[in-house]
Amino acid sequence: MANPMMIAQILGTGLKVAGTFQQARGVQEQTAFDIYQLQLKTKQDLLNAEQQQIQRISELDANEKINRAVFFSGLNRDPSDRSLKAFFAKQREIASKDVNAINNQTSMMASQAKLQETALQRQSKSAYQAALLGAGSAVTSGYMRYQEYKTDGLFD
Repeated sequence: MANPMMIAQILGTGLKVAGTFQQARGVQEQTAFDIYQLQLKTKQDLLNAEQQQIQRISELDANEKINRAVFFSGLNRDPSDRSLKAFFAKQREIASKDVNAINNQTSMMASQAKLQETALQRQSKSAYQAALLGAGSAVTSGYMRYQEYKTDGLFD
């Protein structure tokens, strides 16, 4: 029959190993969830940016129609007037810069999310490596305690 102290030592070591791996699994699951959330946020940011771009272009089109109506019919301006052409060109240039700014901002946000995702993946990998080291340490210390108790005569 096995000695109760030896069984307790084996169980304690096993629980320590299992607990270490369970903790690492929890970190990995949380990391996977966080990565998923980042990916969802990135997709949402891209959709929002697309919506902002469409809205800005629609505003330009609507304003241009209004301005053409006011200038040409209300103020009887000549459509070939260079100052009007310059005005409309400037409006299109401003709208184009706005759309580019939206694109740049979205790209930067997506890049930051990708960096965060990479950091989370490293964190998960580190947690798994720490679990392996913790499990190895638990086994080693359990074996050392076994040897210590064995020499003290507790396992006889």
